Amino acid sequence: MFYGVHVADPRSPARAQEINLFWGADYILTARHEPAPAIEEALRRWEGQGGDGGNTSVHLLHTILDTAIDSVLPAIDAMSERVEALEDDVFARPNPGIAAEGQRLRRELLALRRILAPERDVVIALGRDPWLEGEAESARYFDDVFDHVTRAADSVDTEREIITGVLETYLSAVSNSLNEVMKTLTVWATVLMAATLIAGIYGMNFRHMPELGWRAGYPLALALMAAIAVAFVVYFRRRRWL
Repeated sequence: MFYGVHVADPRSPARAQEINLFWGADYILTARHEPAPAIEEALRRWEGQGGDGGNTSVHLLHTILDTAIDSVLPAIDAMSERVEALEDDVFARPNPGIAAEGQRLRRELLALRRILAPERDVVIALGRDPWLEGEAESARYFDDVFDHVTRAADSVDTEREIITGVLETYLSAVSNSLNEVMKTLTVWATVLMAATLIAGIYGMNFRHMPELGWRAGYPLALALMAAIAVAFVVYFRRRRWL
């Protein structure tokens, strides 16, 4: 069993298409639930070669498997472009949609990885098939397919590492932004704390508070609040906290 991958729209998820293969010395039978562009492309390649590359069932099997693997590459390229766009958004305009899109990409890449890993094992098994003993030329076909599967799997792993780094960068940017907000709020709360303290003391309305009888008490209290607030602001600016 192998899978072809069809990408209808670069912005939409790739769709895997299951292809069942039955291989014999002089025949190959494919079974699938729906039309598979990978099979159609394999037939075009086979007919276009005109027998120059060989006309055995082994060569036809190689053409089908190689075409199925090649159908994965456009999906990887489309995801790579989406990852790059997401990476640009992290630095240009971070928003909550980045995390959602990143998780979608991770799931799609994981789905491709789950397809490619078993296919690599299938190719290894085919290359070791007893029927190919002594057929060095035929065995090389499967070595070629194995190389293609490995490169595709490595590309998927690379994109998964990149998207993981993008998500970590986004979370770090969100955390830094939150820290800046909390720092600003803390600084202004400290500035207002002195004014609140003074207002609280003179708002207790005890009878024996000499300052309550002063004519200049009210403006002096406001001036003291303003002076302490300005002093705090100057101090925080010098410490680069504001």
